[in-house]
Amino acid sequence: MIMEFSSLFSLDSGFLLIVVVIGLRAQRKLRLHGIVMFIAVILHAITLLVVMLPSFLIGLISYIFKIP
Repeated sequence: MIMEFSSLFSLDSGFLLIVVVIGLRAQRKLRLHGIVMFIAVILHAITLLVVMLPSFLIGLISYIFKIP
């Protein structure tokens, strides 16, 4: 199966952030590395809450009140 070139080599923001962080660490810019990693963790937490929380709450409410 042949994959399209654009989908095979697409750069999303997560991959780009990892490359930047590795570059900062390699250059011994550890304070900036820490700041970028902190921002990445905050963005990940926000994304996790936005995507997962509604589904979790719907499942929890239906489990508590036994809604089929």
